[in-house]
Amino acid sequence: RQVQQLLQLAQVADAQAMRRTAVRPTEVARKVLDHLAFKADRSDVTLHLEEPETPIEIEADAGALFVLLRNLVENAIDFSPAGSAIKVSLCAKGLRVDDQGPGVPAEQRRQVFERFWRAPGQTRPGSGLGLSLVQEIAVAHGWIVSCGESSSGGASFAVHWRP
Repeated sequence: RQVQQLLQLAQVADAQAMRRTAVRPTEVARKVLDHLAFKADRSDVTLHLEEPETPIEIEADAGALFVLLRNLVENAIDFSPAGSAIKVSLCAKGLRVDDQGPGVPAEQRRQVFERFWRAPGQTRPGSGLGLSLVQEIAVAHGWIVSCGESSSGGASFAVHWRP
């Protein structure tokens, strides 16, 4: 998996290599949630998609958007306690993934996007590349990604495609 993530990082680092087309983020989000449904069920976590009333269409590389959202939702599943919910929200300005896990301390929110960075004392398996891949995909598209606190106290990751 780490090799695959390194290869993806190399691919998305070249913004010229992106195949941008008209993409409906809601369709990509549905595919991501379907793809991760088994993992969520195994972790006893519920996935919710909050869709906008009117369809959204953006210029993006659909595969890269899938990878970005998959990484965000997969992280949310990994850090969410059993019985909790993860909400993926879409709107004309971007998307947000909110979980009910322990959250990310304010002083670590910038570091989470650094390659190979892992929180001190972190024992969960992982390479520390998933969120850096999210950052690279966002940058390649001209988007802004941020980390904050969800209303439930967990983590909230937002991607703004129209700053």
